[in-house]
Amino acid sequence: MHSSAPTKDLASSLRSAGWNRSPAASLLLCLMLASAAAGSGLPSGWVSLDGTTDQPCPPSLEIISSDVDELVLRVECPGFMSETVVHEKTEYSRLTFPGFYHSTVEGSPWLPAVRQLIAVPADCAIGLDVALGDSVLFSGSILYPVPAAVVRYTEEG
Repeated sequence: MHSSAPTKDLASSLRSAGWNRSPAASLLLCLMLASAAAGSGLPSGWVSLDGTTDQPCPPSLEIISSDVDELVLRVECPGFMSETVVHEKTEYSRLTFPGFYHSTVEGSPWLPAVRQLIAVPADCAIGLDVALGDSVLFSGSILYPVPAAVVRYTEEG
């Protein structure tokens, strides 16, 4: 059920998850886990990607180098939590990183993300280069969509 061939490039993945904004003074480093097809292909609980962690472990963010010209970060993701969610008789997989952010664009896949705010002077241009490591493809799952926000008012306002 695993394959080392990625299904699409990072730019396409980011666009499909609603990240079609141009780079700004704060960068969002988003790690995305793609999944396709129907049915329940992911087990519930901790899913190790590196084969060495059997307990939930959050991703790590490390500054490799930093100077006036560039900032190099390394993000490593040893795995993710998978939860089966049933909605209207359809089984979905909801993926999370322990203690981390997830996508919030209504209707897009609920994907875990690592984000880091980075200070960039106002008169500087920024770019982003992403070097992906090994890829793992999980098929046979439908990713849980981000639900619509529900606003509830009380008598107090």
